[in-house]
Parts: sequence; structure tokens; C-alpha cells
Amino acid sequence: MAGDHRIGIDRRTLRGETAALPLIRLLMSVLLPKVFGMSGITDHILISLPIEDRRRSMEFYRDVFGFELIGEPAEDGVPEPLQFRLNDRTALMLIPTGGFGWVQPGREVATSGVTECLIGVAATDEQTLTELVERVRAAGGDVVVEPGMQPWGFSAVATDLDGHAWQFSVAP
Repeated sequence: MAGDHRIGIDRRTLRGETAALPLIRLLMSVLLPKVFGMSGITDHILISLPIEDRRRSMEFYRDVFGFELIGEPAEDGVPEPLQFRLNDRTALMLIPTGGFGWVQPGREVATSGVTECLIGVAATDEQTLTELVERVRAAGGDVVVEPGMQPWGFSAVATDLDGHAWQFSVAP
């Protein structure tokens, strides 16, 4: 990798220490056990996103975010399954669009440009956030909201190559 882009991302976010943490704890400790009758669940979280091109997506997430690949490369040079370790409890899996049908048959996968979730990453400062947005742009992602001050802090929204939205922010 040309450089370690992980340094600029607030590692607390990748460890789950974000404003969303109370909601995640509520979901994992109260709602899921009640809904599914579980008294306890694993603390490992796997986020899966549909993609069009495995190699392009692998390079985008590795080069823009500096995420660590999991597994050895397959014949095409891309690990199968295509996963990134975000921290010791969280991984990101990128699945070709057709593969989502195997997991959830009968459900339509959202097309690019339709946002079903917003993934947040806390940056350490405004300059780091702006540099991250520029790396997204240079790698072919789209900037939806340019870096700037919002009521909740300095923020920007950009999409990856498949249109998945990522919000970058610095708390005020």
C-alpha cells in the first residue's frame, strides 16, 4: 500500500465508540434478545454491502480507507469472501450483487443511488476529513456533501464505487 491512510481515521469510531454506540448496545442487549428469543448474542458484527466489481471495490476500500484485508487472495487476486477487518469485533464484507439473492431470496437489492443505510466514520480533525474526502473523489467515489460545518459538527458525505453512503464527521 502506498501509505497508511488509517492514521487519520479516529480509531474510536472503528472500535464502536461513536454516538451510535448506545443504539447498538440497546439493539444487541435488549431488542434482539426480545425479538429473537436470545439471551445473549455474539459481539462480532459483520456489515455486508452489495458491489458490482470485486477488484475495484477491494482496491477502493483498501486504498481510500486503509482497511485491512482478511484472507488470502483467490485466483483473481481478491480474497474470497472479500472482507476487511475494521477492528477486533467488526468486519466489512463486500458481496457481488447476485450473491445477496442467495442469502435473502426474493428480496430486491437496492440499486446504486438508493441509500438504505449511512455508515459513519469520525475523523480526528477537519484537515484529515477533507483529505479523506479527496481520496474518495480521486478513487472514483462521489462526494454528495462537500466538507463543511453542520449543526452536528464538521461533516461530509461521500459514496463508494457502488453508491454506498459514508458520512465523515468531526465533533464540534
